[in-house]
Amino acid sequence: MAEKRVSVRLSAVGGRQMRAELEDNGDAGARGFGRLSSEMEMANTRLVGFARKAGIALAAVTAAAAAAGVAMIRSGLDTIGAQADMAASLKTTVESLQVLTWAGELAGVSMGEIEQATKKLTTRLSEAAAGSGSAVGALQRLNLTAAELQALPLDQRIVAIQDALARFVPEAERAAVASDLFGDKAALAFLRIDPATLREAAQDMRDFGVAVSDTDAAEMNRIANWSPSVSTTITTEGLPITSVGTVATPTLAATNLAASTRRWRLTSAVTIDAAADQRSAGWACWRGNAAGLCGWTFVTRISLTTLQASGMGFFGLYGSTAALATTLTLATVVNCVGIGFQRGTHANWQMVTNDGTEAPTLTDMGAGFAIATGGVLTLYIAAAPNAYSVRVRVVNEGSGVVFEAEITSARCAI
Repeated sequence: MAEKRVSVRLSAVGGRQMRAELEDNGDAGARGFGRLSSEMEMANTRLVGFARKAGIALAAVTAAAAAAGVAMIRSGLDTIGAQADMAASLKTTVESLQVLTWAGELAGVSMGEIEQATKKLTTRLSEAAAGSGSAVGALQRLNLTAAELQALPLDQRIVAIQDALARFVPEAERAAVASDLFGDKAALAFLRIDPATLREAAQDMRDFGVAVSDTDAAEMNRIANWSPSVSTTITTEGLPITSVGTVATPTLAATNLAASTRRWRLTSAVTIDAAADQRSAGWACWRGNAAGLCGWTFVTRISLTTLQASGMGFFGLYGSTAALATTLTLATVVNCVGIGFQRGTHANWQMVTNDGTEAPTLTDMGAGFAIATGGVLTLYIAAAPNAYSVRVRVVNEGSGVVFEAEITSARCAI
């Protein structure tokens, strides 16, 4: 299958004026509006776990548990990404590095000191494995080998070293032996992280569900997120956004489901053929061209506030990052999968698919999805890595009516 990349597209074009109110009401108002990943549900479940850990100074581990919401997601994902990179360089796991970081917090050892010492230890163990360096003598005194320590996750390496120091080295000589492994300055800091503190930190991670596996860390690095903020700001993570029209953040109200949902609103100019168009400023995903490659899960919520007699709307994935023509009609969209409507033609929302070679296929979604203002729709579009088909699911959040379809590659070029 040839590579085919697509962008996120949320657009309403044509007519005198058309408002598309684009919404988000994830857990605690914190989850993103347009979320994109290959394993989104698993990653979001893991993020909820972070918020349960009150008491961990997560600025060094993931993000402060008190800092819920978008700030938590941004800080948490950035920190996890950095930890995944560091874990790889230190030949350990993300979870092990998290345990060590939290143990440092408990013992009053900074992340900078931990990073310096662990990098020095990694280097000196590699030297000792080759029969050279200052760590050779230190390991002999500890009755340990470089190979044994290198086979352990980082936090367990430290436990093994600390236990051996306590067992085989007189207290007055421990700092000197530790210096041969960690370096002079870092050794003093590491002696404060004793085995009991490390075990307490590991237990905390397990008890409160905040440990992140290497698999989870890799998946979180693949997440992109758009979410409402304040005023004219849309918070983006991992996927820049381009907007045509005016962005606003409406005040919450009890009027209906849409009004009571945290959201942002995009409004076109008050001119004929004006557009309210939001699109990813870069490619978002593609289906893959070999086993195990790519795939995605896309989730967005949609609400309409003002409709005109003419114009069209399209929401979903589109094979272009360029602005749509303001005179575009739904019958001429190409290389896309999503939902939309043409005012004056459709009474109900249409599933829209196109393979780039002919007119799009429009599938009426039924009376449960009538074109109307004030409602809330949740749109899911997903494809497994290198999949033959794309699956679409739409939920009318007001009535609970569900529309589902599977699109084969013959009808979808994405």
